[in-house]
Amino acid sequence: MTKAFLTLERVLERVPYSKTEWYRGIKEGRFPKPYRRRPDKSHSRGVCWSEAEIEQVLRWIENGGRNEA
Repeated sequence: MTKAFLTLERVLERVPYSKTEWYRGIKEGRFPKPYRRRPDKSHSRGVCWSEAEIEQVLRWIENGGRNEA
């Protein structure tokens, strides 16, 4: 099974947050940290997020910000 990844642009199309709010949520630990597109290149600036992790965030939002039981 292939793991799908989303760019920041695609993430922001799906979540109801601005870029600033999204990165604040990452810093606070509410949202998943990004993956480097080229982990073999420490200077690479490209990042992406796991689509599965973004789906979890969307479920969390739909649940009013509460963890599912």
